[in-house]
Amino acid sequence: LHAPGLNINYGDAEGNIAWWAAARLAIRPAHVNSFIILDGASGKDEVLGYRDFSENPQSENPQSGILYNGNNQPGDTGSGLEPGYYAPEERAHRIGQLLNPVKKNWTADEMKSIQLDTNNPRIQNFRKHFLTLISENSARSEVFRNAAEVFKNWDGMHDIKAAGPTIFHRLFYHLSLGIFADEIEEKGTLVLLNVSLIDKSIPLLLNNPQSPWWDNVDTPDIRETQAEILRTAWINAVQSLEKDYGSNVNSWEWGRIHTLEIKHLLGRKKPLNLFFNIGPFPVPGSKGVVNQLRHKYGPKELKVSSGPSTRRVIDFGNPENSAGINPTGQAGYFFDQHYQNQTPLYLAGEYRKQRINRKGILTNQTSRLIFSP
Repeated sequence: LHAPGLNINYGDAEGNIAWWAAARLAIRPAHVNSFIILDGASGKDEVLGYRDFSENPQSENPQSGILYNGNNQPGDTGSGLEPGYYAPEERAHRIGQLLNPVKKNWTADEMKSIQLDTNNPRIQNFRKHFLTLISENSARSEVFRNAAEVFKNWDGMHDIKAAGPTIFHRLFYHLSLGIFADEIEEKGTLVLLNVSLIDKSIPLLLNNPQSPWWDNVDTPDIRETQAEILRTAWINAVQSLEKDYGSNVNSWEWGRIHTLEIKHLLGRKKPLNLFFNIGPFPVPGSKGVVNQLRHKYGPKELKVSSGPSTRRVIDFGNPENSAGINPTGQAGYFFDQHYQNQTPLYLAGEYRKQRINRKGILTNQTSRLIFSP
């Protein structure tokens, strides 16, 4: 399998597990950086050939007995690190935290809880850079004081009722503007905010207070410090949240900001959205967490743009008791009873039995769809 590039995970009833990066991997000249525009006229940047499929990154029956990935860059499996545009490490890191290699007897319910986990492990490093300055600014008003307490005590979970994630993502937005908008303007920063590169860049910049990115190029006679940019981002974040959602910090619930609307092709134009679309609904999760209901950044609401198209837990010892769910239903026809009947379960983090036994299917069927020529 050469295209598209896929992560393929395998498991069977005999206990074998495997992971393969399935793609056609190019061999390039040593001087070529495939992330930039190449010279297509001279021929000097042309692909030299392709690696044999057997050399692709892979893992089969590892000693740990565990395999997982979050579309992150794999480690060296024997043929070196393969360059590519990978997702950040935090989802894979969190999965690794939850999949304790010492534990042997996993239940289906425990695997479901991993799929639904909403903790982002990079929160701790991000937050520590703000702790001093948010305490210093607590005297500005009761709103600043309460926002500081919520943010300092937040456990990193993106639950619907939590205010912590609302503060974090608004702060991330204003921090990004403070770092990049002077070089690439607000419009360019919004583009950057919605690609994975920024999730890798911000932690590096936070850990490097001497980076030239902290200086505002619009003030050539002044060299801004990291602390100044962080302070301004915090003030702008809290003030904008107060303006948008009021002075009661506890009402800044994540579900008010982070919503899922499943759009029918015809529902992209109002007022047809009222007839064809499913939602919007408040949802947990976020970008960068296991339950990745990924949103696009903007100055106010964060609307989910992608997420799990299905959740599935398979017990290879008893596959007929496997469970799964999808965001809508089995039918694409908006008047059908199965158009959105799975949505309430999906939103609640629940699953339904995946019936694969013909007798069980016929016994429990509620309707039948017949295709006639």
